[in-house]
Amino acid sequence: DLRIQFIASTTCGQSTDWRLGERDATSGRRLIITGRDDGTVRSFGNFFRIVRSEVVGIYFIEWCPREVCPECMLECGAVGIIRENGKTLLALDGGVIPVVFQKS
Repeated sequence: DLRIQFIASTTCGQSTDWRLGERDATSGRRLIITGRDDGTVRSFGNFFRIVRSEVVGIYFIEWCPREVCPECMLECGAVGIIRENGKTLLALDGGVIPVVFQKS
């Protein structure tokens, strides 16, 4: 399991760590948000993993912190995108985003 963050300047010093937000009661969606883990989702909200797909060289990112909490009953999911009100959002319940790594 790993933690993901991006490098960016923020005006308020907010964390850029990815984490899983709470499930929306109406839509059922689970957005990927930024910020330090605040204890939601049993404090495992910011553990992700890189998973190899069936296509050579293609991976996807999954939220499923089973290595951190093997006895937990978690509803894991792959990170994807959803479009809502003209915005593109990261979510566990959207179309999966393929990831390709390149040497720099």
